[in-house]
Amino acid sequence: NSEILDNFRGGQAKIMNRDCEGAKVLKDSIASLMTIPLIQGTLRYAHLLWDAEDYWEPYGGQAAAFAHSILPLVHECDKDAATLIHENLRVQNNPNVDFVAVKRALERNYACLKVTCSQVGGIYNEFSNGQYLENAEPCTEFFGKVTMDVDDDQKVMAVGL
Repeated sequence: NSEILDNFRGGQAKIMNRDCEGAKVLKDSIASLMTIPLIQGTLRYAHLLWDAEDYWEPYGGQAAAFAHSILPLVHECDKDAATLIHENLRVQNNPNVDFVAVKRALERNYACLKVTCSQVGGIYNEFSNGQYLENAEPCTEFFGKVTMDVDDDQKVMAVGL
């Protein structure tokens, strides 16, 4: 939040100084930062549906709203990832959401979306002392690559920032 506010102030200063090119760079940064809460909301509600025994309509509706707000951006990066996210999080009376697949599909596209693992973060278990929910820890960037756990012995590498 503080980063986007700094960009708003910086953009205003650039416009006041008639630095349109500088303002455009900040505008692009602001647009990328605005996707972070949408990604976080998509992941949160995907996890709630994945972890639920039964489909709960309010979670399904919120998952669909968050997911569909970023689907056009993800589609520009990777049509298959957008399709996977849509198929899992469209409004449906089905609790069979593959959270891990949705999370990986988003993480593979962080570079294209111009966000980082540390900006998106993970989903904390509110009832534990700083522990993440199952499979909801943040990904990590390693020398410009996003790494995601697949299983105990294997890592998947995707282009990162």
